[in-house]
Amino acid sequence: QADQVATGGQVDPNAFSQCKTGADANKNDVCLVIATVNSVQDYWTKTLPKYRVSYQPAKTVIYQGQTQSRCGTANAQVGPFYCPLDGKVYVDASFFQELRDRFGANGGQLAKEYVIAHEYGHRIQDLLGLLNRAQQDPQGPNSGSVRTELMADCLAGTWVKHATETTDANGTTLLKPITQQDIQ
Repeated sequence: QADQVATGGQVDPNAFSQCKTGADANKNDVCLVIATVNSVQDYWTKTLPKYRVSYQPAKTVIYQGQTQSRCGTANAQVGPFYCPLDGKVYVDASFFQELRDRFGANGGQLAKEYVIAHEYGHRIQDLLGLLNRAQQDPQGPNSGSVRTELMADCLAGTWVKHATETTDANGTTLLKPITQQDIQ
């Protein structure tokens, strides 16, 4: 859905026009981000009301180079993040390539999608009034910041489970069943 994503920095505003199918998402990281955002937001829109919380969608800004957020300047060194001051998720379009080239990461599609779902986990924490707990005791292995990050991972995991069980009109699941190799 075009209203859930925006471009920033040096990303061509027309870049999204090539993102129409799952095959596009498997070939192009920008399309993968868009597909993941759509699925994650759909999941939370349907799930949170079961717990008497309404989900307010968060726009994702896909950028390259740098862009401005209310949390400051976003650039490639920052990595994907959620900004509670403007309620948006920011993703550098070259982030996954940087992980491969600079750090030797060879993660599959699930790893990429999980990063996005994790940032939306922070959106959920924000809506629940829990995100600010990260600052209460920000250092150490049992700190609020570590617990906040682990909770965002858990929330991302709930989306992964949902995506492996949800089918499209043809009966194909959004994600293939998760393997041990995916987890590694």
